[in-house]
Amino acid sequence: MNWISRILSIALLGIMSASCLTIKESYVFKKNGSGTMHYQIDMSEMAMLLKSAIEEDEEASAGVSEMDLSDIAAKLSDVSGISNVKHEQNMEEFIFDVSFKFKDIQSLNEALSVVFKQSEESGQTPPSFSWDGNKVTRTHSLSGELTDGFLDGEDEESEQARMFLGQMTYEIDYTFAKPIKVVYGPESAQVGGKKDRELKVSSSFLELAETQDRLGTTIVLK
Repeated sequence: MNWISRILSIALLGIMSASCLTIKESYVFKKNGSGTMHYQIDMSEMAMLLKSAIEEDEEASAGVSEMDLSDIAAKLSDVSGISNVKHEQNMEEFIFDVSFKFKDIQSLNEALSVVFKQSEESGQTPPSFSWDGNKVTRTHSLSGELTDGFLDGEDEESEQARMFLGQMTYEIDYTFAKPIKVVYGPESAQVGGKKDRELKVSSSFLELAETQDRLGTTIVLK
């Protein structure tokens, strides 16, 4: 069972209206392709539910333990071209962070394969970037195994799972050194910031489960 399925199991124990989870990737790219990446799992809005579930259920405890990014942070330090790795874990608010600097796109992709190793083991493809001239492309295809069959039925549990996935959000923020000319991909893409150098992409996990490459994005810079 992958970690998303574990969290779904916890949420289905109760308090659906108070359940919310946000995963956020943030990238800052320099002109030469180097930059920084910040990855965060934020479950603060369901902290009370999680604390209660952990005390009563071993599976819930196992699900939350999979959020721990300390092992990932340690492995990132061994990746060539990766530096300044930082890791924070707030078990009161259930917010987990890891960030790092990358030398180039190749080192970023190697780092992402480490960050998303858990996803890869669940049958998903880790995100990766390519940079060709003024065109930056991000690919990230999620597997149909994302929810381990929670959405397959038409019973009450499947409906609750759909509701919860609709409340789970995946966000990606990009900041570039050059202005953005055009974006191909998600309808949610919003260009803004100083001189149109920032891009925000977001999706619910329900949308991700239904459209596997929903986060795939091509950005053309000026």
